[in-house]
Amino acid sequence: MGYEVKTLEYCVGKKGLFSDGDWVESKDQDPDGDVRLIQMADVGINFYKNKSDRYLTTAKFDELKCQLLYPGDILVSRMPDPIGRACIFPGDEKKCATVVDIAIIRVDDTIANNKFLCYRINAVDIRAKIEKQATGTTRKRISGKKLKAITIPLPPLNTQKKIVEILDTAQRLIDKRKEQIKEMDKLVQSLFYDMFGDPVTNPKGWEVKKLIHIVSGKYGVKAGPFGSSLKKQDYVKHGYRVYGQEQVIAGRFDIGDYYIDQEKFEKLKSCEIKTGDLLVSLVGSFGKILIVPNGIEKGIINPRLLKITLNNDLIIPRFFSELFKLPITQESLSSSAHGGTMGILNATILKDLNVVLPPISLQNTFAERVQAIEAQKEAMTKSLKQMEDNFNSLMQRAFKGELV
Repeated sequence: MGYEVKTLEYCVGKKGLFSDGDWVESKDQDPDGDVRLIQMADVGINFYKNKSDRYLTTAKFDELKCQLLYPGDILVSRMPDPIGRACIFPGDEKKCATVVDIAIIRVDDTIANNKFLCYRINAVDIRAKIEKQATGTTRKRISGKKLKAITIPLPPLNTQKKIVEILDTAQRLIDKRKEQIKEMDKLVQSLFYDMFGDPVTNPKGWEVKKLIHIVSGKYGVKAGPFGSSLKKQDYVKHGYRVYGQEQVIAGRFDIGDYYIDQEKFEKLKSCEIKTGDLLVSLVGSFGKILIVPNGIEKGIINPRLLKITLNNDLIIPRFFSELFKLPITQESLSSSAHGGTMGILNATILKDLNVVLPPISLQNTFAERVQAIEAQKEAMTKSLKQMEDNFNSLMQRAFKGELV
């Protein structure tokens, strides 16, 4: 079905708005302010993440002549990852502004349905157009002018609304599955507290030791090499893998393609990872943890990771990993981390971490139960991937006019 092709700017008509967010610097912000500053971290693909915690005062909002956000505005990230992702702003208890690298689209509702337009922007073909128009060497971004000029096939308003009804139904099923997966993580935490109690107050009286006293070997707690020891020119196409934060944050070892040769590997052998080691992210998204499984490529960690090799006579990796993930542990690490806007952990902070030590038999029972929960979570995750693939196919069919 041939729909008229229109620009994104066309969809705002005379009643709407197409604008970049505001240039609000760190010096302009105030943690006690009464205006919330929406960040790129809040913008997901078809969903509002509601993650940021930045504010400014009404006086500064007025001084900077910031654009006030309204519920129903479409927020489009002009930077990765991925570039061009969009969501509907649902509103907030406080009045809100947003940052300069987020575009605000307020549609004319006699021309376009905001949900339709948001779905359309997030579709593969439109995001590819946005990516193609992005420029930059370090981090790509699309200008507001180029974003306004992106074109989409725009069906009649009543057809847009019918498409939204279909896609909303499918999206609700995806959202429900995501919530179920989150509940699996909560179930593991609940199991931990049931079996071991609060690790800080330690009501069951378990033995407590510093992390440095329950690791194994000379390099039981070892940060990655100094930056000067591992430079860009050291990387080769094949050899020994260099593992970084991308693997730990994603929870996967099958991504990334950095390698070093044998000579460099031998020099950095103290940073080698082995089965059962725990890898911890140190910078920015710090405090993420991942257990090294069997069968991965031999390699080392990079400077943004730290590895922990536990004394398995005292503590097993699965128990420590789940203890480490607890909100109460993460809060303790956050309060100890330094680095201003981007927190940084280090080996000294982690070595001083207090760790409860229940009997190994109880830790093993816990690990078996967690493994069963993880198996359910994995099945749900695979199901979610299939649902998302089906949703993308459904979107393409809907936008081609095959469903209405």
